[in-house]
Amino acid sequence: MKADLHLHSTASDGTLEPGELVALAAELGFTHLALTDHDSVDGLARATDAARDCGVTLIPGVELSCGAQKEIHILGYGFDPYDERVLEFCRTRTMERQERAAKMVRQLCENGVEISLDRVMELARGVVARPHVARVLVAGYANSVSSAFDKYLLPGKCGYVPKAEVKVAEAAKLIAGAGGVAVLAHPMELKMGEMTLESLVHEWHGQGLAGIEVYHPSA
Repeated sequence: MKADLHLHSTASDGTLEPGELVALAAELGFTHLALTDHDSVDGLARATDAARDCGVTLIPGVELSCGAQKEIHILGYGFDPYDERVLEFCRTRTMERQERAAKMVRQLCENGVEISLDRVMELARGVVARPHVARVLVAGYANSVSSAFDKYLLPGKCGYVPKAEVKVAEAAKLIAGAGGVAVLAHPMELKMGEMTLESLVHEWHGQGLAGIEVYHPSA
């Protein structure tokens, strides 16, 4: 078995369509996949069709954005992607992301960084996120996506806008209520002390967190 349980498509901030992503993974020898787009399950139907054609096992997934100033991401696995509470949560977060992107662009323009919201949304195609803004910034204001983040989109920079806060307990309850399990994504990106992270994980476990992502490029 060869698996990747943390993948993004163009349904959020990935670069491949869901079907293309699954087909590429199958070519590379993966047997089990989870499509975990940010605050979106829109790509799951297309990914499921492609997985069936490729003989790959697809696990329904999502990556829910929690926290506010400090971003915390909760992966959901094995839930019902047609659960109305999940769909409503994703619809709400999609609207909030659009409002956030508009505010980012407005703040950037006010600081002399002239980019177009239309271009950001054109790149997004699905759920808009900071990487879409960063890609537009690369066209004239940054050398790379990472430098765009460093110069404009991280906390304290002129283009940063915090997300509306969602509690970890809310995300875990949502996933569990739809029949899935909630997993803390890339814990090392939280940049907390070991004891602080350990205490938080214990707290979140009591609120429904079922696991921790271990293998990630940030680990």
